[in-house]
Amino acid sequence: MSFGSQGPYYSGGGGGFLSNNSPGGYASQGSPHGAGTERKQTQSLRPLSIRQVLLAEQGSHTETDYTLDGVTLSMISIVGQIINHTSQTTSDVYKINDGSAEIEARHWNDSKGTDSMDMESDESPLLNKFVKITGTIRTFQERRHINAIIVRALDDPMEAYFHYTEAIAMAMLAKFGPPNGSGSSLGAPMTGGASASDYSRQGTSRQTNEVDSMYAHLAVLDRGIIRFIKDNPPTSEGYHVRQIIKAVKPLVNEETSKTGEDPADAFAAAIQRLIEEGLLFSTLDEHHYNLC
Repeated sequence: MSFGSQGPYYSGGGGGFLSNNSPGGYASQGSPHGAGTERKQTQSLRPLSIRQVLLAEQGSHTETDYTLDGVTLSMISIVGQIINHTSQTTSDVYKINDGSAEIEARHWNDSKGTDSMDMESDESPLLNKFVKITGTIRTFQERRHINAIIVRALDDPMEAYFHYTEAIAMAMLAKFGPPNGSGSSLGAPMTGGASASDYSRQGTSRQTNEVDSMYAHLAVLDRGIIRFIKDNPPTSEGYHVRQIIKAVKPLVNEETSKTGEDPADAFAAAIQRLIEEGLLFSTLDEHHYNLC
């Protein structure tokens, strides 16, 4: 079954997702601070506590330039409990507490009607629940908040502990660098002068085993996407969807032969799931993706 230029997520040239339907099309969220210009920067997803968000230093560019521990923050994620939810005409505003501090997150929603009224809701399905929010730091009228791209309720309470542990690990890595010895790896190649191609070849079997064990809860296609990126040399730009599709096409065909789903839809759904899991993000544009 050939992908060609078929499917709602592909352009006429068969070169990737359309920006209006792309799983990674962050600028389509309706925010006045669309992320179109930010994609040209090297991006990474940094897990933070709310206290760290408030401690981040703001640079000369008031909209996007924030740093923490000397590292530029582009995309960030937090985990906390929603203690208040205000539904507005074009957005939802959530107040989140994670035990370290409180902050508001604004999620833009174009689908709301123009006759919606601002109101505080005691019946919000997310009220008092723990959620994971992915987005960017913003400051408006001297108040810092998060421009939320994804707001997702936590299904597993252990996910909150994992997030806090990961935030601590990333802070230690930023301050002190990676640990020495064979255990040092937070995505970095091992030392010893090996080239990128050597690293790719030698690490393939090891990465495959790591992916299968660490991401056993994911679908086979989702793991295949992660495995492809991990098995190739690290790059800040990530990989184009055409490269990913070529590598995982057998997995797509295997899945769609059982479900009858369109291959393009199956691939796009896998990308979307990985984004929502906080495992994947778009880099240069909606056609390029990298691991968080």
